[in-house]
Amino acid sequence: MVPDATPDSSVSSPPFPAALLPTLLAVSLSAVNLLRPVYGPGGPEIVDFSFDYLNPAAQRITGLPERPGTTALARFPEMVVNGVFDFYRRTYQSGEPGTFDVNRQSDGLDNYFRLAAQRCEDLLVVSFADTADHPRTPVEEALRAAQAAEQTARADAEAQRQRLHDVLLDLPAFVATYRGPAHTYEYVNRNFQQALPGRSLVGRTVREALPEEGQAYLDLLGQVYQTGEPFQGQEVPSLVDYTGTGQLEQRYHNFYVQATRDPAGTIDGLLSFSYDVTEQVEARQQLHLLNQELEARVFERTHDLRHAQAEAVATAQRLLRITESLPSTTFTVDQAGQVLYISPQWYAYTGMDPGASVNEVWPTLIHPDDLPVIAREFGAALAEGRPWRYEFRLRGAAGHYRWFASQGEPEPLAEAEQAGRPRQWFGSNLDIDDLKQAQYAREQQEQRLTNILTSLPASVVTCEGEELRLTFFNDTFQQFALGRAVLGRTLGELFPEAVEQGYTGLVHGVLRTGEPFRASEVTSYVVDPRTGARKETFLDLTYLPLRHGTEPPHAVLTFSLDVTERVHARRERETQQLLLLAANEALTESNHRLTRTNNDLDTFIYTASHDLKTPISNLEGLLHALREEIPPELLQGRYAPRLLGHMQGAVDRFKLTIAQLTDISRLQRASTQPVESVDLATLVADVRLDLAPQLAADARLVVDVAACPRVTFAPKNLRSIVFNLLSNAFKYRHPARPPHVELRCHCAEDGTVVLDVQDNGLGLTHDQQGQLFGLFRRLHDHVEGSGVGLYMVKRIAENAGGTIAVQSTPDVGTTFTVMLPAPARAA
Repeated sequence: MVPDATPDSSVSSPPFPAALLPTLLAVSLSAVNLLRPVYGPGGPEIVDFSFDYLNPAAQRITGLPERPGTTALARFPEMVVNGVFDFYRRTYQSGEPGTFDVNRQSDGLDNYFRLAAQRCEDLLVVSFADTADHPRTPVEEALRAAQAAEQTARADAEAQRQRLHDVLLDLPAFVATYRGPAHTYEYVNRNFQQALPGRSLVGRTVREALPEEGQAYLDLLGQVYQTGEPFQGQEVPSLVDYTGTGQLEQRYHNFYVQATRDPAGTIDGLLSFSYDVTEQVEARQQLHLLNQELEARVFERTHDLRHAQAEAVATAQRLLRITESLPSTTFTVDQAGQVLYISPQWYAYTGMDPGASVNEVWPTLIHPDDLPVIAREFGAALAEGRPWRYEFRLRGAAGHYRWFASQGEPEPLAEAEQAGRPRQWFGSNLDIDDLKQAQYAREQQEQRLTNILTSLPASVVTCEGEELRLTFFNDTFQQFALGRAVLGRTLGELFPEAVEQGYTGLVHGVLRTGEPFRASEVTSYVVDPRTGARKETFLDLTYLPLRHGTEPPHAVLTFSLDVTERVHARRERETQQLLLLAANEALTESNHRLTRTNNDLDTFIYTASHDLKTPISNLEGLLHALREEIPPELLQGRYAPRLLGHMQGAVDRFKLTIAQLTDISRLQRASTQPVESVDLATLVADVRLDLAPQLAADARLVVDVAACPRVTFAPKNLRSIVFNLLSNAFKYRHPARPPHVELRCHCAEDGTVVLDVQDNGLGLTHDQQGQLFGLFRRLHDHVEGSGVGLYMVKRIAENAGGTIAVQSTPDVGTTFTVMLPAPARAA
């Protein structure tokens, strides 16, 4: 439902994305073709259309690729016969959109297609859908039945034409057909051609083929062609070179000429039928040879009769073979229901012994639920002398039932009475199981669709006619109606407030124009009929017209989704976003102050370390000078050397602390160092050389970096990580065993580089592990150190987006695991 108002012209629709059209063509369930006209040589006439593009649905239906590289008539020549090509050409030339329905019965298909076409610049856009995927209207079903009957009649006519052709071919007479006003021979039977040996007749005019006939014969043919009145002549003489020797021979014929017409009733040719009666004429002229001639004629007639009888038998055999090759079972029954004949298809399907009685066996093969229908329909048809039509299930030899359609026609009663026998019915059983299964699948699909619509969280309603009477509604709409009776009522009767708010007017607009209507988050209210309270809601609305084919809409399908919670949630979220924005601004200001503080701290550390270097250097120089001034005997004493050593150690530790303070101040800028592809094995080898003075003779270092030979990282930072971890591993060795350190590296599935350093040293307690990465934190005092190394490793790893973890057991050893991000993240 939407408010009663015309669309707001101030609200413009959003621009469509560029990928919308390709996406729409890709997901469309309708087939779409882009055709380009092909013109004849040197002229504007369109002789074909080439395929420029087929969307996936068109590719599925036609079996062609997206760009076939061929033309429409080359791939589908039947388009000329079924009118599709004329529809394409007419639509392109007129520039007006058009639709066309066609029943395609080729390539194994027997389906209706509905085509819609419109010209777009120099292309023809064609959309079509296979209506076999949708329920057919009664008109379509009637049309299909009519076309099926037409096909059956055409097949019967073709069979009859073939039989007539065979009869005419061997008929002991002269039969010919002529085409056009020039009387061109279109067909001559065998006797006609044999009577004129050496002459080519078919395709030639009478004047060309029989010039000796003269103008009188041509005038006779022309008169029949012009007037349509048939001509019949008895013992018509003719002088023709029958032997091909140039000698004219006079013969006599009984002659009949009749005009032929096209389907529109226009004369388009002639049919001539004649037979040679020369012998009869000459017999009358020669009475003394009458007996001999009569004997010859009797003999000839007997021969012809036998030949005709043989032809009749051959024709009957051909008809039997045709019957036995049909996909349906044919049979003949009498009025008592006794099966007189049944084709072999019955025995092949049922597995029944051809010697068994069909009347005794067939009731056991019919599905029990269908026997009453057959008994009623079949018996009534025989008793009333009328046709029958019904469907039933028949069990095959494999034990499975399949659906068949049975139909039968009675022979004319007069024919049965004339033959002196009971009336017969001619029937057939056609396998329609695939059709029934498809029909069942469609019904199931429709039921699933109904179930889906019924269970949708949106209100779904169908409003029929100008009254907008409700013919379908789902459960959500029933809840929305607040206990009101829905079915059969109009929208205005059910919701008077819908009229006030203009919803019924909008639905009428969709019904009148056929254009869908959509709106989002429309403010609406519903009155509770039980309490009279008004409840405000927000709805997303979609009104869709429903129509049969190209007819005007007869109903409107409405979708109403209650988005009240979404609107309230969005408003709440917008309020929270405003509060969050204010908090973010305050946090940003705090970050700026913290950044300035950090910068000031870095500057202080750098300045302090730089300013302390000079006095410490001076102090170290004074210490050396003092050592030079002390008398040798004092240097050999008990206290002086020890005090000087303590003083020098303090100076060295102070210098190391200043250097490490400088390094800490640089950590803030460490993440900005450029990354490179570092050879990890070479880097570890260089660190090992630097550590050589600290390694005892029994120390062992195992390096396994084959899984990640190159690491993308800042070289100086990676070297600092490896140096500090290996240095600590050897520095905090266990006094009871030689140090054994392993450095391993591998890559995780997401590209993360995992670096492990494992030792067998002193190990750490759980409390010590929690303090390990603190600045100036030292957990063992028996070796030199400042407590800065692991702090720097942690800062370097985290600044690069990585992590460091430790696993340790006292008196067993420690494993450090550094995870460095994949190259893309590091970049």
